[in-house]
Amino acid sequence: MQHCIKTKDFELLKKTLENKQNIVSSYMKIAIKTINKYINYVENTLKYDYNNGILEGD
Repeated sequence: MQHCIKTKDFELLKKTLENKQNIVSSYMKIAIKTINKYINYVENTLKYDYNNGILEGD
């Protein structure tokens, strides 16, 4: 998944999440479920370079 995020490859990320669902620990399944819940926000994060880091002091 890190590779998908570093390369901003959203389609590969979705495929990876679908494929990993059956072969990971129960903790990772919860994380995948959470990512899928917010998948639209994840897509926007990968698509756009804007963030609110300045507002949050980063």
